[in-house]
Amino acid sequence: MLILGLVVFLVLASYVISLYLLFKRSPLLKQAPPPQRAPLISVIVPARNEERNLKVTLAALLGQDYPNFEVIAIDDNSSDATPTLLAQAAARDPRLRIIQGETLAEGWTGKNFAVFQGARAARGDWLLFVDADVNLAPGAISAAYRSAREHKAALFSLWPSHDLHGFWERSVQSVILAMHYYAEMFQRIRKPWSLTAGPANGQFILISRRAYDKMGGHQAVRDSVLEDYELSYRLRRQGYNTVTLNGAKLAQVRMYASLGEIWQGWSKNTFLGMRNGPLETLGATAMVALVCCGPLALSVWAVLELSLDPSATAVMGLGLAAVSWLLLAAAGRLLRPLINLPLGYLVSFPLGGLVLIGILLNSAYRHTLGNGVRWKGRRYGAAAQRPVEP
Repeated sequence: MLILGLVVFLVLASYVISLYLLFKRSPLLKQAPPPQRAPLISVIVPARNEERNLKVTLAALLGQDYPNFEVIAIDDNSSDATPTLLAQAAARDPRLRIIQGETLAEGWTGKNFAVFQGARAARGDWLLFVDADVNLAPGAISAAYRSAREHKAALFSLWPSHDLHGFWERSVQSVILAMHYYAEMFQRIRKPWSLTAGPANGQFILISRRAYDKMGGHQAVRDSVLEDYELSYRLRRQGYNTVTLNGAKLAQVRMYASLGEIWQGWSKNTFLGMRNGPLETLGATAMVALVCCGPLALSVWAVLELSLDPSATAVMGLGLAAVSWLLLAAAGRLLRPLINLPLGYLVSFPLGGLVLIGILLNSAYRHTLGNGVRWKGRRYGAAAQRPVEP
């Protein structure tokens, strides 16, 4: 058991170091004044059954200080109040255009087909793809455009902060996000330690229209659930620069509002993000178990050992357990700009880790042996593409 304790310690130490490097070399993107020369930016928002989010999202978009933009919202055959909310917003602000989405074409995922229709109608020199659950700060577009120009990037993306409510979001969603940012360190493209060159985040992607058209746009990734990864990979293969930075001060998102949504949403794409399929899924499962459940397992073992036989080994085990909890707390502190989680929720990490392991295994089963995963009335199956790195 002492060997397992050392393994847990080493894994958690590497986890904290990885997060430190990731955020140290990818600092928070700050507000910036609107540029003097402002090309037209077309903001494209796919909306399928988004009545919960649309009012806030559209108000934030239309309140941007960037001086030259249009907003194109695609009603992707919604069955809730989404069409009504879109029509009301468009009546108040002529910068918002509404597109009634066509019936989903064969070979496309729903989101890709929706934003493809939006891009087809866009007039801008730059396209900004924003998910309907993202709430932008007033200067987000200005800051993103300035940063894209400074980095000479054809694609600029950012990570938003996460708005977590209630027990399950804080206990499970926080763990999934914490492990996701750990994986970011190993998702670098061509330059493993160039931390601005990671895969794009589909919640916010600003891309040059010229580069977008040249690489084939969303039509080139039409059947990919992880289209954001694919877009950045394809652009870099064609020699374009892509940049992904920490945008916690500029954007906020609440991805899922219940345990069921968390389970379904992450089951849809988790396995597809594993480059080596089942083998990588097993590795990820082991990593989650060590990071999230290791400190608790060590604590229980050390207390039992001390109660039965207060040996030096038991004392060392208790010391390793204490250090492991401190490392987990340090990771939580590093993640705080993106995941503002109360420190007390660290004790729920083992529960979140177990649920994440269930999601990993469910996603692998559904995409390989099962019938795929249903999301918003559509089925995503094993035929969906896994991103291919250059």
